[in-house]
Amino acid sequence: MSSTPADDVWPPVEHGRPVGETDLGPRDAALDRPGSRARSLALFAITAFLAGDLILVALNVALGMSAGFPERLNVTRTHGVPEIFLYLQWLLAAAVLWRLRAQAAVYGVWAMVFLYRFFDDAFELHRGLERLSNVDSVALIEPFGPGAEIKEVLGHVASESVLLILVIVALLAIRRRPTSIDAIHFSRKAVALMVAYVACLMIGEWLVLFVVSDRRVAAILEEGGEMVAGTLLLGLVLLHAAQVLTRPRRLAVIETSGEP
Repeated sequence: MSSTPADDVWPPVEHGRPVGETDLGPRDAALDRPGSRARSLALFAITAFLAGDLILVALNVALGMSAGFPERLNVTRTHGVPEIFLYLQWLLAAAVLWRLRAQAAVYGVWAMVFLYRFFDDAFELHRGLERLSNVDSVALIEPFGPGAEIKEVLGHVASESVLLILVIVALLAIRRRPTSIDAIHFSRKAVALMVAYVACLMIGEWLVLFVVSDRRVAAILEEGGEMVAGTLLLGLVLLHAAQVLTRPRRLAVIETSGEP
């Protein structure tokens, strides 16, 4: 008797084992799985991004005030190389999550969150409050510190509030749709890292305003913290996608009649 592989199952099964399976040892078999290769690739990308973040921050701390230091490598420069580095991470995370939306609608919501992060950083949406501020509002906030810096902090607060409202509305809109356990676990971890990202942003602004006398160093610490938090968020997305997209479906065997 022979077994017929199920057409809709991968890998196909014959005689109770996947077609083409060889007698590999446990270690070699694990390395041969697509999920293992995908996780290895994701870990490599995360390590490369983190190394880039730390190198850029170290160069800015050590050489940022040097006359020959390239301005485009300044982590505090708008649209400099470090910021563009972060923009690419937001876009990559959004694209991967959008690819996962067929698995659960909540991934589509998170894709929009990361896309919002991109637009907020690239087009400085958080500066909208500063541009709308008038002379009277500046006079009200001056007792709390330099007007321009305080307005920037308020702009970040407004931007994060808008993002929070959008996320809540989106989650309420899809609350009755079935959601996988994977998506729930991912959302919990993503919320924790988003809080860490916002904390880096706000603590950095606080250091700039009230603690560190050298504002250049404080600004580098703020931007460096945001870069690392952004990389960790991307890492979470890549590792989760590697797990979800490469997870093997349940094997099934269709037995032909007459099998002893």
